Amino acid sequence: MANGKHGGVSGQSEISVGIGTLPTTAVAREDRREGESRAAGGCPGASLHPDPTPEDLSTRLRDARARHDEKLARFNAEFALLFSGGRIRSFFLIPDPCWNGEMGHFLMAELGLLPYESWNLAFLPTDECAATAFGAPPHPNGNIPAFVKIATAFVRDRMARLDAARTGAPGGAGKEITATAKAECIQEIRALAAIFSTMMMAAWQTSGRPGRSSEGL
Repeated sequence: MANGKHGGVSGQSEISVGIGTLPTTAVAREDRREGESRAAGGCPGASLHPDPTPEDLSTRLRDARARHDEKLARFNAEFALLFSGGRIRSFFLIPDPCWNGEMGHFLMAELGLLPYESWNLAFLPTDECAATAFGAPPHPNGNIPAFVKIATAFVRDRMARLDAARTGAPGGAGKEITATAKAECIQEIRALAAIFSTMMMAAWQTSGRPGRSSEGL
């Protein structure tokens, strides 16, 4: 999965969609359905099987991508009307390298997270004019190197922490300790994505150079 290439790609109410904010009903309904699914047990971190097979993961990823694409298409249709034909693309806050190899296995198989979930997506305009109108940074059109460096170290640290929890758990307490460690990893990784989103917005707002705000990150 190459970041920046996975989406042509996160009464009326104003809701947050990634970094940008858009008055929309279709996306609000989608967010409500996603929330209901999580409440029913489909939340990030809830694997379909305690030891998911590659087929399990492939199915989950395919379904998540399909939901993402459907939501983004509806969002872009409304965005084009509001901003004179402008478009948005989705951006992985926890970047691509973390979703491949052993880190990807950790995030998806161990923690049950997926890159196409709302917490990991920023929906960003594709050009500077639309960015100014939308009030969000333009898409960086690739990974942000600083985010890759920080997130890679962060995820590897959590991998080591979970391994330590497994090996250091005494007797029958192992499952409970491991479950607690997993829950903490999930919470912290989602929090890192939120921090990255805030950093992108702050850099863009203070740079005075729309479209180039990510260069200093």
